[in-house]
Amino acid sequence: MTLIEIARLFRDVRRAQGRSQTSMSRALGCAQTTISALERGAIPSRVGTLLDYARLLDLDPAPIAEALVRDLGLGELLSESDRAVCGVVKKSHEVSGASE
Repeated sequence: MTLIEIARLFRDVRRAQGRSQTSMSRALGCAQTTISALERGAIPSRVGTLLDYARLLDLDPAPIAEALVRDLGLGELLSESDRAVCGVVKKSHEVSGASE
């Protein structure tokens, strides 16, 4: 899943729910321009914002987190809590955990 595919999914789901970017920005606690940027495929300063937006749209954030890590190589930008909540574990953590 590419960032553009994620962005289109967000936009399509939001529209299908009959919600505006303004109402979503209020619920997410960000500017409307942030929602607009997310729906255009921009990478936010905090990548976890993508997962927060997915949750707000009642989407499962796990496939999005997996795409961020696997397809887009953005795993380093996800917080530990975002990785844990979504079940995304980096192989290096598994290896280091096994050797300790």
